Amino acid sequence: MSNISVIIPVHSSINPTHFNLSVTSMLDQTLSPLECIIIVDGPVNTDMTKLLEDFSNDPIIEVIYLPTSSGPGVSRSIGIKNSKGNIIALMDADDISLSNRLEKQFEKLTSNKLDVVGSWIEEFDLQP
Repeated sequence: MSNISVIIPVHSSINPTHFNLSVTSMLDQTLSPLECIIIVDGPVNTDMTKLLEDFSNDPIIEVIYLPTSSGPGVSRSIGIKNSKGNIIALMDADDISLSNRLEKQFEKLTSNKLDVVGSWIEEFDLQP
């Protein structure tokens, strides 16, 4: 386990299937995060609520509910303020990370004494 806190804001327009893939991709990392903080930015539908309840049973996941939508910046800020790790990994609720994302980013941060690292994206479409 690492000292990495993963922050994932989620809101009402996110597809629960995509969100499930996103969170699962963080839980299946080769370098496990210390915690995964999900910020629920306002009300969400029943399917998302059930998924969040299921995820909250995982000991590394903390779910924080905001009563109204405040936007991703506010959500991320709340997640960061509630984090325990000394490294923060930000992720969108519909992103799917490669299994070695955290490991690679941690290695770059520590071996090069960096404060920030980014990554690239590859677009995909889950529609048939």
